[in-house]
Order: sequence, then structure tokens, then C-alpha cells
Amino acid sequence: MHDDPVRIGILGTGHVAREFLAAIQQSARVRVVAIASRHYPTAEAFARTFGVDRVYPNYEALVLSQEVEAVYVALPNSLHAEWAINAATSSKHVLCEKPLGTSLAEVRCMANAARRNRIVLLEAFPYYFQPQMLELLRRIKLGEIGMVHIVQASMGFTVDDRCNIRFSSALGGGALLDAGSYAVSIARRAIGRCPISVDAVSIWNESGIDLATTATLHYSLGTTAQIVCGLAMGASRRAIIIGSDGVIDTEYSNHTSSSQPACFRLKRGRSWEAEFEDIAALPGNGFLFEAEAFAALIRTGGLAEADRFIDISIENAATLDAIKESALMRRQSNVASSPNESPKDAVPLSQSPW
Repeated sequence: MHDDPVRIGILGTGHVAREFLAAIQQSARVRVVAIASRHYPTAEAFARTFGVDRVYPNYEALVLSQEVEAVYVALPNSLHAEWAINAATSSKHVLCEKPLGTSLAEVRCMANAARRNRIVLLEAFPYYFQPQMLELLRRIKLGEIGMVHIVQASMGFTVDDRCNIRFSSALGGGALLDAGSYAVSIARRAIGRCPISVDAVSIWNESGIDLATTATLHYSLGTTAQIVCGLAMGASRRAIIIGSDGVIDTEYSNHTSSSQPACFRLKRGRSWEAEFEDIAALPGNGFLFEAEAFAALIRTGGLAEADRFIDISIENAATLDAIKESALMRRQSNVASSPNESPKDAVPLSQSPW
């Protein structure tokens, strides 16, 4: 395996694409070599701003380019599956913004395409690769809080612009698929398995978008998780992980710095007298950690590890599907009993020209 930086092409020129590119400018492991947008002048301006060498007139041209070995999908949620599958079928590794797809069916198709073409497919949760999160998971695995019994996870903020894509049902908007995907994902990482069933309630707007969703996730062995997300609330991002022998309190941040400490609070023991201690980790930009972890999987041939991330993303998608169904039907919904089992001959979406 060589040490050359992974050559990434970015699909999309929105806010998240700009934040991602700005964060990885100084990386020796990844290099953005191409940009594509629906509007060529927008892509040209983006490329000039960040010193990107090549601009493609459309997404197809970038995906087919021999100059690009990996694609970062920074498009609206409704386009994730289509373009991740297109890239995988063109033997390009894929880093795709969360949520990986808008449904379990989409994510299964994406997983099949990645596995069939032996490429890395990674859902872009920057906090996954923050040193504070890696240390948090290590402490749980070591049993420092005993067996995890309850996770309470929230994420929310206020979006005032009703033209924002989060308010478009056609583009896969809503609180659950945006902020809720973070809360569901940290519950999955902390508990280590998929829930069995869910009870959920949503507040809907006139276009069918959930402005807020609250859900209780039921697991085997009596474990539960409580999920809260919203698009009209004060900025909040927190998880409390309660074990049989201790508690972890974290903001599971995407980005940490001197003003946003890279730490979480850990309390060992069952008594009221047990005190929290701050567990510090290295700070940094989550986009950079994420991109370099993605590059490491590619350069080391880490398909087995990438497969484990795919399995987690499939379970997240199954959970999100069940939460949406429960909120719509106003009843408890079961999570797909075998979310990682899908037909071997599953085909890409009909929109895909490949």
C-alpha cells in the first residue's frame, strides 16, 4: 500500500462541503482534486476559493473521472443513495454525509453496491472519529460503567429559513433524518446493538416534515434509549449513558477546540457519593479526523473494518425507519428483525444509469 494522499472529488458545493474542504486543506492523507455541482459557475467559484484543480460540469463526469479515487457525497439526503451507488459501481470509495440513506431499503442497496465492488463506504459522522468518542467507547468496552442500561440522547437547533432543505420532504428533510440520526447513532454505538422496537411521537408541519421527534427505543435485556431531536429548539447536543456501575455524560461533539473542550464526564460506582471526573482527549476538527480515518481504511485495505461500519449504518437506518413508522401510525413499531440481511441480487435505484 502506498502513502500518497487519497484523491477525493466532492459532489455538492453547499455549507457542509465548504466546511469539510476547509478542514482538510492541510491534510497529508487526503486531497480534494475535483468539484462538481448542478451549476457549473457555482462549482468554478468554489474551486477558485479553495484552490481545487478540476471542475466537472455534472456529477456523472466526476464519478467517471480517472483522476478521482474517492467521492464525498455532500448532497441533499434524497440524493445520497443514487450517487453513492453510482460512485461504488464506478469503483470509487464513498464517504457519504449522514444519514447514509433516507430509508433502510436505500441503505441496503448502498451496502450491496459497496460490497459487490469491494470499495469503502463510510457514513460521515465526524464525531465517530473524535479522540473523545474513541476514548468514551474504549471506557465502555473496558466495563468502567458496567453494562449499559439506559442512553438518553438529544440533538437539536433552530432553523429559521423555511427554504432550507431540511424543510423539504422531497429532499429528505425533517428533524429525525438530520439531528435524530446523531442521537440514534450514539445510542447504537454505546449500547452495541440494534433495538427491538420503538415508540415515537412527532410534531409535523403542514408539508409533512417532523419539526421534533421523541422516541423510546427498546432493546433486549431490558435496555432502553430515549431520543429527542428538533429543528426549533435551542442548540443542544448531549448524551447520558447510564450503566450498572457508573455514568458517562458527553456532548459527543463533531468539533472540539480550546473553547469546546474535548472531554467527557465519567462517574464510576453506584453510590450518590461517587463523583464525576473529566476525561480529556485531544481536540480537533471532526471533518479532518473523519477524512483521515476514511483514507486509512482505503490505504490499508480495511474492507473488514469498513464492513462493520456499514452494518452499524444499516442498523441505524432500520431504527430510523421504525421511529418514523411509529410516529406516523401512533403505535409501537418493530425494528427490522435482521436489518443486515438483504437479498444478494439487490439492484441499484432506478434513477441510477449504471
